[in-house]
Amino acid sequence: MASFGAYEVIQQVAVGSTGTVYRARHREINRIAAIKELSPEVRAVPGLVERFRAEAHTLAALDSPHVVSVFDFVEEPQRVWIAEEWVDGLTIETLLRSTGSLTPEQAVGVLRGALLGLAHAHDRQIVHRDIAPSNIIADLAGTSMLIDFGLAAPIGQTGRCGTPAFMSPEAVAGAPVGKSSDVYSAAAVLYTLLVGRTPFPARTAEDVLQAQVQQPPPPLTGHGPAMAALVTDAMAKDPAARPPDAGAFLARLEDAAQQRYGAGWLERSSIAGLVGAATAGVAAVTAATAGGAAASSGGAASGGAAAAEAGAAATTTSFLETAATTGAVRTSRFSRSFLVGAAVVTVAAIGAVTALALTNGDKKSPQKSTAAQAGGVPAGVPASVTPSATEIATLTPAQTLAASVPNGRYRIKSVIVASNVPSNPVGTKSTVTWTITLTCAATSCTGKIHSSSGRVFTATYDGTVLVAKEREVQGGPCIYRTGPRKGQVDRSTHYSVTTTEAFTLTVTASAPGTPPAPGVPTAMAGGGKIAISKPIIRGVCTPDPPGKETLRSTATRLP
Repeated sequence: MASFGAYEVIQQVAVGSTGTVYRARHREINRIAAIKELSPEVRAVPGLVERFRAEAHTLAALDSPHVVSVFDFVEEPQRVWIAEEWVDGLTIETLLRSTGSLTPEQAVGVLRGALLGLAHAHDRQIVHRDIAPSNIIADLAGTSMLIDFGLAAPIGQTGRCGTPAFMSPEAVAGAPVGKSSDVYSAAAVLYTLLVGRTPFPARTAEDVLQAQVQQPPPPLTGHGPAMAALVTDAMAKDPAARPPDAGAFLARLEDAAQQRYGAGWLERSSIAGLVGAATAGVAAVTAATAGGAAASSGGAASGGAAAAEAGAAATTTSFLETAATTGAVRTSRFSRSFLVGAAVVTVAAIGAVTALALTNGDKKSPQKSTAAQAGGVPAGVPASVTPSATEIATLTPAQTLAASVPNGRYRIKSVIVASNVPSNPVGTKSTVTWTITLTCAATSCTGKIHSSSGRVFTATYDGTVLVAKEREVQGGPCIYRTGPRKGQVDRSTHYSVTTTEAFTLTVTASAPGTPPAPGVPTAMAGGGKIAISKPIIRGVCTPDPPGKETLRSTATRLP
């Protein structure tokens, strides 16, 4: 049986490119813990071990039932690992994916627990810097807690990091941040939980970030004037205009809830039943898909629970979700993060990485879209575990870009949605295979795409969007269209026509592997346009007339 110091491994929960998570038991005191071991590749990145160590030190300084507990941090010649508290439960992001929405009292109660943990950190002059639904967990008793202190820092730390949908204006600007920056993020989470969408829905991450700086906070309606005023004040662009810290924000939140929902609001805010049902549901799917082999001996959540959840999600393939992702581990270091410099959201499980443009502006109903909107993560995409933005910030731009480059083979399925080309009517479908080969510099990737159709595209990739273009000149003798020689070649004629194809595909999901490298996309979606120029004709010839086609396309990575 494998061991880590005094901890004996009970179960390997998940393994991936960033490390391995184990469920383990301390031999002497019989305490269950989550062991997270960094992979050799991650250890080799300059600064990452130091960041991992710094988070352990931060957590060790905190002692609250609403903050993750760290037991041990160990650096050995051949491995680095941390032991943390194991908790059966779910992240709020995952819970919303299961339930769709919370009642107003439950939404406020969930944030209240996280704010208690945040206030504890603020009292010790620590700023969290990534308050988001994915970083709030609830155990089976319904107690909500704050997790992922991978970006935590002393007051005044600079750096553009966090989850875009919840970042304060000063965090977006990379300016020094204080406690009021966390207050802004908490207010954005409150708005999301109450309304069912993030405060500034937008098509891209950069659009969200610009809105955080430039647009006034959206009005909160339907929850009373005190709650509305709190969100407006806490999301003020000027940090000095906000409640000064988590404790002050919490006091106003409880007062607003009392005014709006009545004296018994806190008793009605329990989500224990929701967490229990959702956790049991995930475990049941695991048993169905994995033969029940991964059942946990210590609680409702199983070590392979998230694998089943991911397996049930139609939007991704080959995800190895973990108990950590569904909240069975109060995760910290390996948690959700945002690569601001690359302008993509990265939601990564140990064994699963999802890179996507921030698209939280869909037209679903508020109730059904709550899970999808929280943090801009589409429904069905697992919550996750990865090195935080602090560690990723130590990589060069070229390294962060290369981590998501879509090299490899893809099956491209297209359907024509608009056309004035007689030979290619609307509804025509096609399937080809692309082999993508890109090389990345500091800010972009360029290369070629070889299609099974024989076409060769030039391609660029900016960390989010793949653009493929090809211009081909075709020509030859004409073919008789009518008459007794229909279908025969007319050697006395000739035509020349230029066809231009351009595809724009946005990365929608990614997964690790060796090869491909961590972050390599497994799916893309978007569309293309094909333009056929006016033919140049010698002799009497009737080739296809000039025209244009518009296609809707999806790309799925092949083994």
